[in-house]
Amino acid sequence: MATRRRSNYGINWLVGLVVAISCPQYAHATSVVVLRSSNLLVAAIDSLETYQVFGQGSNLQQDNICKIARTGHFYILVSGLTRGSDGSGNSAFDVVKEIEAATGLSENMSALGPQLWDLLSPRLRGILEAIRDKDPQSFASQYAGAAALQLTIVGVEANRPAAKVLEFAVDGGTAKVQLHPNVMGCAGDCPASSSGYFLGVHGAIDNFVRSETRFIAKPDTHKAETLIQLSYKERPDLVGGPVSMLRVSRGGVEIVAAGACRFQPVDSGAGRLR
Repeated sequence: MATRRRSNYGINWLVGLVVAISCPQYAHATSVVVLRSSNLLVAAIDSLETYQVFGQGSNLQQDNICKIARTGHFYILVSGLTRGSDGSGNSAFDVVKEIEAATGLSENMSALGPQLWDLLSPRLRGILEAIRDKDPQSFASQYAGAAALQLTIVGVEANRPAAKVLEFAVDGGTAKVQLHPNVMGCAGDCPASSSGYFLGVHGAIDNFVRSETRFIAKPDTHKAETLIQLSYKERPDLVGGPVSMLRVSRGGVEIVAAGACRFQPVDSGAGRLR
């Protein structure tokens, strides 16, 4: 059976508070940077995908892919085990395509999270079960008790830029694959005036932000680019390709850089989603 896996690890950083997201360090990674204030949010993600076909040992393959899905007026940055096949002949699992093909998804961020959970968790569980059956040791060390998939939802909620992270966490043990959701973030009602989320490869980012704590106080596209480039330099084998970047204000979402994505304009704003 050929099963393809992709995964990463992450941390959620709020100004004055660091909350670890329980994701192990994998050979397959992504880098996500989200900077938010009460009036502006900037989100950036790399485009390099590194994956392995089970049964082919350490034969790693790489490609540049779009890691952002769009539904309604929200954009969703995806990281972790976002694509795969269980080898059964069923259609391949692709988080971006699954989200964009779904109908009836909510225009409310709080309601959208549970809908995405219901949409994706059954398919994700099937991929994880295939990994467990094919390689129990790798499943136990890399997935059990960790987060297999993270969705960072960004957009405008209550007339303010907002972000939430939905994590698909795998319960510990290998007898049966069980998932549970973890939700982090705030939709326009954050206790701190500014906050940041760093997921995937983030060691160099953490070190920089700890020494320059005021750097993320006022988010802008230059700062997001500076931070994500630290991850490019830290792990060029795992983070790379063109950067996709979004700028969210009360007026809507602006595509600053499409990267490997091919977004189609949705109104006369040509690239701006209102």
